[in-house]
Amino acid sequence: MTQRDTVDADVHVETIQVFLEPDRGTSWRGALLSAVIGAGAGPPYRFVAAAPDVRHDAAEHIATSQRFALEPFQDLDDPAADEWTDLARRRHAELDADLRRDGWRPADVGAHWWSLRYTR
Repeated sequence: MTQRDTVDADVHVETIQVFLEPDRGTSWRGALLSAVIGAGAGPPYRFVAAAPDVRHDAAEHIATSQRFALEPFQDLDDPAADEWTDLARRRHAELDADLRRDGWRPADVGAHWWSLRYTR
C-alpha cells in the first residue's frame, strides 16, 4: 500500500439527501380531522435528510423538519407563491440551518429544489 492509498483510505465522505415525505407519525384520521378543523390544508408533510437511497425508514433519518401542510395534489415545484409553499420553504430553510450547524455542507441539488445533497 502506498502513502497515497493510506491517505485515501482514511478519507470518508458521507452523503445525505433531503426528501419530501408524508408525516407518518400522524394517522390519516388525525390528518383529516386537522384539515377539517384547521386551515383546510391536506395531510402533514415533512422534509427528511437520509442516505441518498430512496428506500429508507425513520430509523435512518439524519434529521427531520417540522411538519407542514400542503394542499391536496399541490406541486411544490410550481413557482406560484402561496402560504403553503412559503411555509414549506421556511421548514426547508430551518432543516438546512440545522444540517449546516451539524457540519453538513451542500453539495448539489437533486430533481427538486428541496432535494439538496450534503456531504461531510
